[in-house]
Amino acid sequence: METIFGSIKHLGYRIFSIAFTYFKMIEIENLTISLGKKEIISNLNMSLDTATITLISGRNGVGKSTLLRAVAGVNKKYSGILKFQNIEIKEYKRLEKKNEISSYFGQNYFDNLTVFDNLTLSTFYLPHNRKTIDEVVGLFELDSILNLYPVSLSSGQRQKLGLSIAFLNNCKLLLLDEPFNFLDSVSIEKLLKTIKNLRDTFKITVLISSHIDNNLGDFFDNVVLLKSSNSAIKLDRKSMNDLYCFEMSDSSAIALNKNTFGYWGEKKISDSTYKLFLSSNYQQFDLILKQSLSHKKISISEFLSYETN
Repeated sequence: METIFGSIKHLGYRIFSIAFTYFKMIEIENLTISLGKKEIISNLNMSLDTATITLISGRNGVGKSTLLRAVAGVNKKYSGILKFQNIEIKEYKRLEKKNEISSYFGQNYFDNLTVFDNLTLSTFYLPHNRKTIDEVVGLFELDSILNLYPVSLSSGQRQKLGLSIAFLNNCKLLLLDEPFNFLDSVSIEKLLKTIKNLRDTFKITVLISSHIDNNLGDFFDNVVLLKSSNSAIKLDRKSMNDLYCFEMSDSSAIALNKNTFGYWGEKKISDSTYKLFLSSNYQQFDLILKQSLSHKKISISEFLSYETN
């Protein structure tokens, strides 16, 4: 009897774990955000699963930080639907958000406190810390600067202090705005491994905004590319592994149906030539293959470098 009860209990935990993993952590419908009279994000629609790591990419000024601030509940001046765990983000109270969402938007520390005091203070209003101060100190190599004030730190050290504070929180959603700034390649690699470990161990969802200019695109489960035309495209892992770049004449490119699934964008490279980005699912793929001047399969990092530069 005890064995049967134990099996049922284990099955219940397993079902809950599976359901939790595939739960929509974020749902966005017709989200529009304006700064003054300028519309930064227009009618954005997307959803993100629990336990995924998503890159928000795009050129400067397209709204990457603006989107993250809305998800964090910092900017509530928007229209449309923005849900976190199936609850409209505007309905979350400040303390609830503090416990559920951890964010990094640059300086989140006090200049008149030492590094150690900043970390200690951060733990006071967090009921359950996922990592201890000692762990983040080791992770971000802060040992030698614990007694220093932020003003005496380098840009990279201040970046590490801000990130370490964000990582202390026992959150379900981690938002990081341009976390790779001022970090060397070794620190970036270590940061990404830590993020992946948090995702795998605690099933947290991570959103990272970055004007990424290195080979990190393959690290993410999803990439959301915000475009200056107030549009956005979302590529999941399958789409990221199925990207092709075609060089085509102006007339052939104009004839394309750009509303079909699998069409990811274009870039004019001369008066008579376009680069087109497609997946093999695009309905005119074989036709374009015959008409193209050249073509190659590309990585998500190559695609982003075309689109963000």
